[in-house]
Amino acid sequence: MSETLTSSSRKRVRPAPSGGSRIIQAASVFVVVLVGLSPLFILVVAALKDDRFQILSDMGSSRAFWVDASTLNTFRDVGHFSGEFAFGRYLLNSLLILATTVVPGLIVNSMAGFVLASGRLPGRLAVLAIVIALYAMPQEGIFMPLLVMVSRMGLSDTFVAQIVPWVASPLYTFLFYQFFRNSHGRSMRPPSSTAPHPSESGGRSIYLSACPPSLLRRS
Repeated sequence: MSETLTSSSRKRVRPAPSGGSRIIQAASVFVVVLVGLSPLFILVVAALKDDRFQILSDMGSSRAFWVDASTLNTFRDVGHFSGEFAFGRYLLNSLLILATTVVPGLIVNSMAGFVLASGRLPGRLAVLAIVIALYAMPQEGIFMPLLVMVSRMGLSDTFVAQIVPWVASPLYTFLFYQFFRNSHGRSMRPPSSTAPHPSESGGRSIYLSACPPSLLRRS
């Protein structure tokens, strides 16, 4: 028996790559990383140039990768909170919308996913099918109906119109459903030790263990 295990383990051992193959792999990874980071590098270099026409003319040559005389005037021009280029205000608005969408979205979508995975909701499978259908629907198909609805409610050009419709997401609900379903399946397996298993306290412990520590602290 031991000879059989030894022979099978020997068959599974792969030969170590040679020095030449390692060099080729390292060079390939370097090229991929260089190609992926080059647009970001060009963006940083363009931000350090003062003349926008020079930026456009340099885009078709290798001069797009360096700057002769660096300046921070571009950042000072777009850092205003009022006026024509109020990018500072736009940045704060984006951060506000991001925070007020992600945090409630984590709570709402995780609760919905937990109920669909471990709850006793009547018609749970039908609701799950609707969630999957909404997830498969392209977002471009609901933009115009959503715009008409927001306009009729008098919420155009407000933070409410940019936050509330995106809190509940079928994609994130389905992802939480998959997570809680897998967690619940693992917790139902018989434990290998005599220690109490988290499943003994019901599904509540599974949900609490998945909550962010900043939203819920367990004693």
